[in-house]
Amino acid sequence: MLALDVDGTLLDGQGRLTERVREAVRMARRSGLEVCLVSNRRPRSMAGLAQALELTCPLVAFNGGLVVDPATLRPLRSVTMPREVVGDTMRMWNGEDLSVFAYRLVYKGEPDIFYTRHPDWPQSAAYIAAAGANAARLSSPADLDWEPLRVVVRDGEEAVRGARRLAEPRLDLERVRVHHFRDYNGTWHYQVDPHGATKTAGLQYVCQHLGFSAAEVVAVGDHLNDLDLLEFAGLGVAMGNAQPELKRRADVVIGDHDRHGLAQFIEDLVAGRLAGGGAGGEA
Repeated sequence: MLALDVDGTLLDGQGRLTERVREAVRMARRSGLEVCLVSNRRPRSMAGLAQALELTCPLVAFNGGLVVDPATLRPLRSVTMPREVVGDTMRMWNGEDLSVFAYRLVYKGEPDIFYTRHPDWPQSAAYIAAAGANAARLSSPADLDWEPLRVVVRDGEEAVRGARRLAEPRLDLERVRVHHFRDYNGTWHYQVDPHGATKTAGLQYVCQHLGFSAAEVVAVGDHLNDLDLLEFAGLGVAMGNAQPELKRRADVVIGDHDRHGLAQFIEDLVAGRLAGGGAGGEA
């Protein structure tokens, strides 16, 4: 099995699926490899990629908190947070005029993104606009009557650092996992996930479902949230554009996402050219 992160790995720096990467993934499928997308993204933003790549393997979304069927987005495994674990933090953030995003399971024809205030941060406003009918506004955090898969503040660096300072004394870190990071469009995130939401946990479910062992998995990623995934896999592969810590702990480092690094690696993997080191990169 080939387990692929999406942003920074499958996609280039502009968020594009290049034709060479598309054909390399199809080649992997034709050679008998199963291909699984494992991402921090929500399922609806992964479904188009799965369709373009003609994948049938379940999608691992929300950093492993949700596994869905790629054709129907029907949940196969989900990990949510009780409302009481994050409700106080959401109300506190909302009171500080921060826009809080909460995510739920996908139901046909219903939104899966909810937000408490329309964000001033341009990239977050564009994110809502792009989601269209899949995003809806909560008049207040008290209207959250379901258990979220994730809650997050998406904004500029200063606002998100403030959200972090306010939240961390209140959060029960035995029940949630927190991530503070900057994404490719410059937006900062303070993200709260259920404690059981890890990429490894999601991929383990898929492996059990399809009959693969960890030793049969080749995992490729670029960010620290891919570290557990690379350590789980029989072969852990870091992109050339990956964070330094991930490169240090990977088995193999390959080329950059803007220089067809993943495509070159898959081509070499299928052709059996990987003995002795990395493919098109550094061992």
